[in-house]
Amino acid sequence: MKIIKGSTLRKIIRESLIREAPEMISIVRNDYEDVEDINILANYALRNDMQGALTDPELQHYIEKNEVSYLIDDSHGWLKHVGDEDDYNMPAPEGWDLKKVQQFFKDFDDEAYNVFSKKEEGDHTSLPAKKERETIGQALTQSYVMPDEIKEIEFQIRRKGGQVSNINIENDVMDANISSQAAKQNGVTFDDIIKTLRDGGAKERKKQQPVKHTPPMYD
Repeated sequence: MKIIKGSTLRKIIRESLIREAPEMISIVRNDYEDVEDINILANYALRNDMQGALTDPELQHYIEKNEVSYLIDDSHGWLKHVGDEDDYNMPAPEGWDLKKVQQFFKDFDDEAYNVFSKKEEGDHTSLPAKKERETIGQALTQSYVMPDEIKEIEFQIRRKGGQVSNINIENDVMDANISSQAAKQNGVTFDDIIKTLRDGGAKERKKQQPVKHTPPMYD
């Protein structure tokens, strides 16, 4: 009896899976634009293989960056031409149904977002300043902000009687305000939030000095 080492066995299994994987056929094609990822997803749609699409290594960067919707938007202009052999050289494969394929693309967008959300939620829970990032995010009508989103925020500290009264924050989407009540409800202080913003690279706007007007020399 021949004993196979673990690493060798894993290699054999991996190569076997590759051999057994359905071959990608050319459905969406163009000589001048890169439509390979649309073609990959179209193959999964043709086979109605959602799990395969969600785990395909070529599509992972869309899922990880939550950019599947961009791929879906790009696909609209191509899928409708499958079956047009004269102008687009894209014969329809056996079993092609445009409506079912388009529905698969839509469902893939939804499923991919679920995968992204679960991973992000897991990352959020394990990363530092969880409550502070939730307080910042809630002000921006989000559940929370991730650390790499903080650097996209600008903020200004507002004071009354020498004490912080609120924090104005804004990103590319909206202007918002963090009140003392919001901080208290999340069990954090203004100092905690300010530290999180500064440590995360948010841009701090300072209070502008009042402009002194020089009276005219003569009327």
